[in-house]
Amino acid sequence: MQKQLIDFTKIKKLVVKVVSSNIKIFGTQSTENYIAYESQQPSLEYKDDTLVVSSKDRQFLGFSIMESKENLEIAVPLDMKEISVGCVSSDVIVNSLRAELLVLRTVSGDASLQDIECSECQMKTVSGDI
Repeated sequence: MQKQLIDFTKIKKLVVKVVSSNIKIFGTQSTENYIAYESQQPSLEYKDDTLVVSSKDRQFLGFSIMESKENLEIAVPLDMKEISVGCVSSDVIVNSLRAELLVLRTVSGDASLQDIECSECQMKTVSGDI
C-alpha cells in the first residue's frame, strides 16, 4: 500500500465517501497521521476544518465508482470532533477513537466498530451487518 501523510492539526471533521472500497479508520497517538491506498490515490479536499476523502473516478448518486475493490486505511488522531462515512458496496472498520459525532451509512456493506467513544452515533445500513 502507498501512504500519504496528512496534517490533522486544523482538521476537526473527516468525511469519507466511496464506492467499492474496504475502509479502515483508526485512531492513533502518533503524530504520523496518514491515508494508505492500493492503486489509486483518493481525492483529498480540504474545506475549512473538514477533510473530504473520496475516490477520483466517475460519480454515481454523489459517490465515486471505482473499477475494482480498493482498500483504504486512514490513521487519524484519537480525538476527532466528527467522522462521517458514506459508502456503497464497501466494508467499514472503525477502531480506537473518540469523537463527538460518528455517522456511518452503508449500502451493501458490513460495518464493524471497536473501542469507540462518542457523544452521538448514527449508524444505518441498507443491506449489511453492523
